[in-house]
Amino acid sequence: MVLRFLFRYLANNEHIVSRLAESYPVRRAAQLVVYLFTRGQQAAANPQLGFERLRSFTARLQAELQDARKEMAEASKELKKRQQK
Repeated sequence: MVLRFLFRYLANNEHIVSRLAESYPVRRAAQLVVYLFTRGQQAAANPQLGFERLRSFTARLQAELQDARKEMAEASKELKKRQQK
């Protein structure tokens, strides 16, 4: 009840609202919202582009994982050789 009264007071106080709107965190949050909104519109307008980016990302990720597996296998063999000596 008290919080509702406090929020109503703060929302109706023009000076406080204008100071909050000029603050960096609120401006940055507004920038991020607009950025995400426009990116969503672009993705909805051209879904093929988003699919191609996803396919490219998964291909790169698979290649990196395969390289990592090979390196892990080589490192494991090297450790076994060192332990046998």
